[in-house]
Amino acid sequence: FFLLGTDNLGRDVALRLVQGTRIAFHVGIVTSLIAIPLGVILGLLGGYFGGKVDMIMMRIIDIIYAVPTLLYVILYHLAPFTVVSLIYVRIVPLFALANILELVLGYSLIFKLLQSTITFLNL
Repeated sequence: FFLLGTDNLGRDVALRLVQGTRIAFHVGIVTSLIAIPLGVILGLLGGYFGGKVDMIMMRIIDIIYAVPTLLYVILYHLAPFTVVSLIYVRIVPLFALANILELVLGYSLIFKLLQSTITFLNL
């Protein structure tokens, strides 16, 4: 008895669905493990130093956002297996990294501004 039936070659569709879900979760976890620590560190450094470092961080985010995601999807479908694993490990985390870096950078700059404002008001 096959819960979702079989495909044309007699393989269990439910089992293939579970295996595909497992790969998707793996990609999500690896992406998060790479992007979150790196984004937080770079965002805090950019917010702490400000000025040119902040400007460089924002230009990196602009470059990541400028390249269409569709281009990466096309590259993913045309690339051999070794390049596909490289895309999962290096390119997919870039999108998450850009979001996290932008958020942490913004919040650290806000905190820096609030800290200086509170110091000014206490004088």
